[in-house]
Amino acid sequence: MKTHQSLFSFVFLVLTFQLNAQELIRINKGCHFDGDDANLNVYVYPPSQEAQIIVQRITATIGLESNFIIKSANVANALAANENGKRYILYNTTFLENFKRDARTRWAAYCVLAHEIGHHLNNHNFGETINQRRKEMELSADLFAGHILQKMGATLDEAQAGINSFSLPNETITHPPKTARLEAVANGWKQAKEGMTIKLEEVDKEKLAKEWFDKGYNIYSRATDSTKILYFTKAIEFKPDYFEAYFWRGSILWSKGDYKAAIFDFDQVIRLDQNPNSGFNFKARAYLRRGDAKVQLQMWKEALADFDQACELDPKNVETFLDRGRFKVRQKDFTGAIMDFDKAIQLRPNWYHLFDQRGDAKTVLGKYEEAFKDYDMAILLCSKDTSETYTLTNLLTKYGDLKLQLGKHEEAINGYDRAILTCPKKTPYFHKLLSLLLKCGDLKLQLSRYKEAIANYDQAIEFQINPAPVRGSGLFELKGKAYANKGRAVIKMGDQSRFGEALDLINKAELTYSEYLYDAKDLKKIALKALSK
Repeated sequence: MKTHQSLFSFVFLVLTFQLNAQELIRINKGCHFDGDDANLNVYVYPPSQEAQIIVQRITATIGLESNFIIKSANVANALAANENGKRYILYNTTFLENFKRDARTRWAAYCVLAHEIGHHLNNHNFGETINQRRKEMELSADLFAGHILQKMGATLDEAQAGINSFSLPNETITHPPKTARLEAVANGWKQAKEGMTIKLEEVDKEKLAKEWFDKGYNIYSRATDSTKILYFTKAIEFKPDYFEAYFWRGSILWSKGDYKAAIFDFDQVIRLDQNPNSGFNFKARAYLRRGDAKVQLQMWKEALADFDQACELDPKNVETFLDRGRFKVRQKDFTGAIMDFDKAIQLRPNWYHLFDQRGDAKTVLGKYEEAFKDYDMAILLCSKDTSETYTLTNLLTKYGDLKLQLGKHEEAINGYDRAILTCPKKTPYFHKLLSLLLKCGDLKLQLSRYKEAIANYDQAIEFQINPAPVRGSGLFELKGKAYANKGRAVIKMGDQSRFGEALDLINKAELTYSEYLYDAKDLKKIALKALSK
C-alpha cells in the first residue's frame, strides 16, 4: 500500500510540475531578432541555466543587474517585449542550440541575446509606428551587441556570427539589410576595442538611476543594510548628482555607526541640493544628520554649526530644534536647550516628548515648579496615546522620583501608584512592575503606612510570571525582597499574632533574596525574639 501511495505521490508531483512549468502570455508588440511580431500568444517556460548565465555575463560586462525576465518560449528565434510593466526576453531553445555547433557560431547565442538586451537598455518603444525609427532601433541594438561581445573577448568575426548565421539578407519593413546590421555590430565592436563608452547613457542613465534608487527606497525598511547601500550606490553611479540617494545612503551609514562615511554623503547632499525649500528639505536634513554624526565623533563646534544651519534652513521642522536642544543639554547649556524646546513645542504642541525634555532641563536648573508643569503636560498628552502605555509608566515613575527627592512623599506615592496601574502586565515589563511595587511599598513602609505597604508587597508576591523566574534572573530576587519587606512591615505593625507569618515570610526571603540575605537574618532574629516572649 505504501508503495502505491509513494508512486501516486510521485506521479502527482510530476503532473503538477508539468502543469505549472508553462505559462501562456500575450505579446501585443515585440521585436524578434530578424523581424517584428505583434499580437502573439506564446507559451513560456523556465529558462535554462545556460541561458541565464549568458544573460548574467552580458549585463555584468557593463556593471548592471538584470531587470528583465528571461524565458524559454515557442517564438521563432529570440524576442524582446514589454508587457504589463514587465520586460521580457524570450528565446527558442532549439534556435539557441543550433548556434553552438562550432566555436565561431557559439558566440552567436551571445549576439542574439545581447541584441535583445540592448533593446531594453535603450528603452526602445516596440510600439513605434515609424518604420525608419524601428530600423534605427535595430541597428542600435546590433551596435550594443558588438560592443558587449568585444568586451567579452569575441573577435570581430565571432561578434558578427549571430547576424551571419541567421539574419535575413534583404531589408524588411522593420529591419535593415544584413550588410547594415553587420556594420553596426562591427562599429560597436571597434568602439569597445578603442576604449570608447557605449552611448547608452544618453537614453537611459537617468532612468536606470531612478530604478536603482527605487529599489533601495522601496525596500528601505526590509532589506539588509549592505543591500540598501548597494542599490543607492548604483543609483549614484548612473547619476553622480543624485543627492536623494546620497542622503539615504548616508542615513544608513549613520545608523550603522560609520560616521565618517555618513558625513561624506551628507557633504554631497549639502553641495548638490540647490532647491532646499521644496518638499522634504534634504539639505536641512543633511545638516541635521551630519551634526548628529559629528556629535558621535566629538566634533562639538562643527556639530553645533550644522544644527544652526538646519534650524535656519528648515525653521518649521520640529526635529531640528529638538536635536539642537538635546545637543545643548549634552553641552550643559540648559538655558539654550529650553529655548530650543520652546520653539519645538510651538511647532508641535501635542508631542509629550518635547515637554518631557524641557522638564528635564528645567529640573537641572532647579526650576521644579515649571518642570512639574511640563511633566504634567507630558503625562496628560502621553495618556491619550494607548500605544505609549510603557512610556507613560516611565513618565509617572520619573515624576514620583523627583517628588520623592524633594520630600513630597504623598505626591511621590501618587505618581508610583499611577505608574503601577499603567505598567503593562506582560513580558518584558515584569521587572519594571515589580520594582515599582517595591518602591511604592518601601515608601509607604517608611511613612508607617504598613497596611498599604503590605498590599504592594502582596501584589509583587502574588503576581504570576510565566515561566517562573529562576535564581539570578532579577525577578527571583525581587520576589524575595517582597517577602522580606512584607515580613518587616508585619513586625513593625507590632501585631504579635502575625509574627509567625512574618517568620514564614522571612524564611522564604532567605531562599530567594540572596543579595540582602543578612537583612533577612536580622528580621528573623527580631521575629524569633518576639515569638519567644
